[in-house]
Amino acid sequence: MITGRVAVTRSPCLHPGDIRLLNAVDKKELCHLVNVMVFSSKGLIPEQSKMASGDLDGDIYQIIWEPEIIKHFK
Repeated sequence: MITGRVAVTRSPCLHPGDIRLLNAVDKKELCHLVNVMVFSSKGLIPEQSKMASGDLDGDIYQIIWEPEIIKHFK
């Protein structure tokens, strides 16, 4: 389980603004899921929609959790 600060983007990443800095959390009720990213359903605009108008109909998302890379994002 990945937790903490992560960078998430949709492939292909067309604009630097398509990279979102998010907080990955550990949810016990989702621990049975493997090799997936679960987006929150809270908020007015879904995070995936903020990444080049992404949606959940088969788009490919990338997650970066390496601290040495994350520290360069603002």
